[in-house]
Amino acid sequence: MKRIAWFAMVLAFVSLAPARAGESTPSATVRAFYTWYFAAIKTRDGWSGHLSGARAYLTPSLYQLLARTVAAQNAAHAAVLDADPFADAQEPPIGFSVGTPGVGSTVVKVPVTLAFKGGRGKFTVVVRNGGDWRIDNIAYGSEGNLRATLTQALK
Repeated sequence: MKRIAWFAMVLAFVSLAPARAGESTPSATVRAFYTWYFAAIKTRDGWSGHLSGARAYLTPSLYQLLARTVAAQNAAHAAVLDADPFADAQEPPIGFSVGTPGVGSTVVKVPVTLAFKGGRGKFTVVVRNGGDWRIDNIAYGSEGNLRATLTQALK
């Protein structure tokens, strides 16, 4: 009886744990990332001061590109980006929703809507499965994408 109660407690605890990259679906990875992002942008340092917290949700190459951009910004003591690269906006979003993902075994596109005071922005988050689901890019609709924005900022 004690074993069953202990097992039930462990199972309940595990089911309440937040989604983590490597143990989740593409949608869960995207939700967890935007949960981190919204917490980070509410701090004084913003997302760039807490980038290490996003590492679990991003592919290593995207994380490195972001880290290089943050380092360049810190070295220049000035912004090298003209907008928040995760929202493609100068004003922070106030909410988000994750739509139904496409189907794929190695690459999945997950629709995301960010809410702003003046409207909404629709994005497509590209998630890759290299043993676990991680964000590899964010498409800004017809306006470009995260990787291109970061690469351009580093030139």
